[in-house]
Amino acid sequence: MDIEEVRKNIKNKKRNKRKTKTPYQNVFLKFSFTILLTLVCLISLKAKPSFQKKFYNVVYEEQLEFTKLKNVYQKYLGKFLPEQLTSPTTKQVFQEKLTYEKKEKYQDGYQLKVNDSYLVPALKSGMVVFIGKKDKYNNTVIVQQVDGTDVWYGNIKNASVKLYDYIEQGNLIGQTDKDSLYLVFKKDGKVIDGKEYF
Repeated sequence: MDIEEVRKNIKNKKRNKRKTKTPYQNVFLKFSFTILLTLVCLISLKAKPSFQKKFYNVVYEEQLEFTKLKNVYQKYLGKFLPEQLTSPTTKQVFQEKLTYEKKEKYQDGYQLKVNDSYLVPALKSGMVVFIGKKDKYNNTVIVQQVDGTDVWYGNIKNASVKLYDYIEQGNLIGQTDKDSLYLVFKKDGKVIDGKEYF
């Protein structure tokens, strides 16, 4: 090996070191971008009344689709925390499909006859956007799925999810109170049939 080859190898190693970023640098860049975006929005809100009106309309009048926002974020910026910083040993124990004995129309959706205290799986991946009581559906968990459909899981006795949890398809939603599960499917605020889930 001559001197020129040694110099080239040293330059290549230095160049490669500069290109590789640690996971912490990526998190810092994404955090900085988020702060910058927030500041731009706040300045625009103060400076332009027309922007302020549109912003308040979107925030208070329309339903924000968290799953679409998450998909756009991941498409352009990747996951917020890199794989090296998340726990690789965490595994989901409950991974089931929906099973029921009988299905019939009920209010805006369906009433499914299931086993007593049935463990309810998520039909598709999505984000939990509501946990509470709904008239005629008892305790209800609403999951906004990645396809934009809101699924109401009614008559849930013990919810095993928290508000704004992101859940995968088949993950545990909760346990039914007795032997009935109510399902309602909505998209863009309108009730839809939801036959594709059965």
